[in-house]
Amino acid sequence: MTEISASHGGTKVHDLMPFALRSWLSTLVTSSKPPRKEPAVRKSRSTKGGRKGRPQPRCNLHANQTPSPLPAALPSANSYPVHALTPKLREAAESIGRITQAPMAICVQSVLAACSLATSRFAKVETLLDGNEVFVSEYFTTIANSGERKSAADGRAMKGVMNVFERRHRQHEKELAQFNAELSQLSRGDPKPECPSFRSFLVTEPTYEGLLKAISSGAGFIGWFTDEAAQFFGGFAMSKENRAKSSGGLSKLWDGSVISQPRSGRDSVAVIPPCPTSLNLMFQPVLLKETYGDDFLVGQGLLARMLPVWPESNMGNRLFKRPSVEDRKRVKGFQDRTEHLLEAALETQEEQRILKLSDEAFEICREFHDQIEAQLGTGGKLAEVSGFAAKAPEHACRIAGMLTLFEDEYAVSVEGDTMKSACEMLEFYIEEFKHLRAAALADVSVNHAKGVLDWLMVNYAPGDAFAKEALQQRGPFATRKAVPLNKALDILVQHGWIQALPPETVVGGKARKAPYRLHPQAGVAASGPHRVAGDEHRSEPAS
Repeated sequence: MTEISASHGGTKVHDLMPFALRSWLSTLVTSSKPPRKEPAVRKSRSTKGGRKGRPQPRCNLHANQTPSPLPAALPSANSYPVHALTPKLREAAESIGRITQAPMAICVQSVLAACSLATSRFAKVETLLDGNEVFVSEYFTTIANSGERKSAADGRAMKGVMNVFERRHRQHEKELAQFNAELSQLSRGDPKPECPSFRSFLVTEPTYEGLLKAISSGAGFIGWFTDEAAQFFGGFAMSKENRAKSSGGLSKLWDGSVISQPRSGRDSVAVIPPCPTSLNLMFQPVLLKETYGDDFLVGQGLLARMLPVWPESNMGNRLFKRPSVEDRKRVKGFQDRTEHLLEAALETQEEQRILKLSDEAFEICREFHDQIEAQLGTGGKLAEVSGFAAKAPEHACRIAGMLTLFEDEYAVSVEGDTMKSACEMLEFYIEEFKHLRAAALADVSVNHAKGVLDWLMVNYAPGDAFAKEALQQRGPFATRKAVPLNKALDILVQHGWIQALPPETVVGGKARKAPYRLHPQAGVAASGPHRVAGDEHRSEPAS
């Protein structure tokens, strides 16, 4: 309000006026001001619903063409061939899957790892090479994010194993207490009783040296199971100074080689005989570059001895379900079976027998070998994963022997149907290894792009427009900063998942500096259910 500056006796005239007169003058002065000039707004056509905004261009994406897949940015979409498992193992894996709602591949890995440990003491199995019998034990790796219920699935699969371990450990504690009591009552010159030893067959977080020490306890087989394998791949055992020794040693254990270890402070060496060794190492995808992206580990051969899975997530679809009585019964049956086999393995004094391949099993394995070999040459489909693929026939023999012994520990041969199933499982593992290798070598920006795409598919419908600001404010944490977000959006544009719209296109009732549109066929390409966001996220229709 313009102020009247005249004064009377030091008092402003404005202050001496009656209130009504002051109000009238204020209104008069204010109304005499020129109107504030509004910024020019370009008129646009009316849009659907009566709202107006700046005209939007039509989407020029090819609506009939589906976007191209991102290069190995996501877990494999391959489904584990659960039907290839033998009845007892299939029932256990499926029941654990229904109870925990973990991805099926995770459940199968845990079941097979427990099966490997429980059967590895009883027999070796023939391979295609004449006179070459190998252990039925296997190495497994499971890659999944935190929250995928790896531990829940593994805990149920390993319950029988843990029952035996804990029971034997309690018994050892009692024997040790009795030994100490007897020792305290000895007089000078009395012969000392023999100290009881614990025959360890299970370790969780060892170094390579610790693993050898556990093997030396004399159980005749060993298992290394952990859901925190990051402590191995990112810790002391795989440091620059120790990685060659650790990876080479684990490879020798898988091969069934004799291991010699120098004794500390002595001139002699400790000789450790071949020991069936089972592994199940679980870790998160953040370690892909340090594992399947490490040329040393791939070239050295350790990863070629491991059967990997990286399944699609079940998160978002795991509505609570009470476990059925039948599923609990089947899981309990699997736990009892592994418990029985482990107790028998720890008590047996017999040498490992040889599990023969039947004529049909041998022929199936030979055909599988030749099929693989034909693809290993330069330019072949499996040339880039030749180290793993070349070991696939031996893996198949090990798996076939394991499946056979779990169903019947007294079996003397592997039959054709079992070998056929094992080869089918190996075909799956080969594809998983290829996918992991490609994913590990992919740029991190591709993984960011997949995270952005997942978020868009959940929050928008195919064909919807969206603003870059929405991703910066509410999108995945890893791409809220400008540099990684810009790279991720560029990748999605290049692969046809989104289209960059002209600046100032109206999205959600506002003109946006960086608008985009999700491809109309995005839902078909992704082939999954997605929630459609509310109207506040939708764009104005293009003119």
